[in-house]
Amino acid sequence: MKTMEIWVKFRSRNRLPARAAALTLALVLAGCTVYQGLEEKIIGKALPCPRVSILADAATVTRFKEGVGRDLIDVDFKGALTGFRGSCGYDIDEDTDSGTLSLDLAVVMNLERGPANKGREIGFEYFISVTDSSKKVLNKEIFDVKVTFPGNQTVLKWSEDPDDPVILTIPLKAGERGQDFIIFVGFQLSPEEYQYNLRRGRTNL
Repeated sequence: MKTMEIWVKFRSRNRLPARAAALTLALVLAGCTVYQGLEEKIIGKALPCPRVSILADAATVTRFKEGVGRDLIDVDFKGALTGFRGSCGYDIDEDTDSGTLSLDLAVVMNLERGPANKGREIGFEYFISVTDSSKKVLNKEIFDVKVTFPGNQTVLKWSEDPDDPVILTIPLKAGERGQDFIIFVGFQLSPEEYQYNLRRGRTNL
C-alpha cells in the first residue's frame, strides 16, 4: 500500500460572510456564504482545503451582567469573530484513493470588555462544525475560552495559539477531497444572546 501526504495552507478574507437567515443549522447551512480556501499546486495537483465559513448570526456575542439591565452600562463583554488561519493536509492511499484530510484551524476574534466588567476576566465558548457537501453535520465541537485583559486595556485581538491549534481529521472515501466538506465556526450563544443578535443585526467591534 502506497500513501502520499500533501499539505496546503488557507487563510481567511478580512470580511464576514453575508447574513444568514437563522442560526438553526438546518437553515443556516443551506444559505450561508462561505470563505473559499486557497489552493496551491503541489506535485502537479491542485488540492483544495475545505471551505470555512463564519455563521453570521453567531459571528458576534454580547453578554450582559446578571440582572434585568440591558443598557450599554450593563454589558460584561462583546466579541466578534473576524477570521481564521491554518492549513490542511491529505494522506491518501494511491490504490484505493481513500484516506484522511487533516486540518489545523485557529480562529481570530476581537474582544471588548464592557462597563459592567470589573474583574478584567471573561469566559465564553465557540464551536467548530464539519458538514459534508449535502450540509449534513458530521461533527460539532465546542471550545471553552478564558481571557484576562491586561492592565486597563479594554479591547484586544485573540486567537488560538498558532503552536497549539484545533486539529480536525476527516475520513475520505474514494474520490473525496476538501471541496466535499464545509467548516462552520461561531460563538456558542444562549437563546437570549441569539435573539439579541437577531434584533440588533451583525456589528463589528
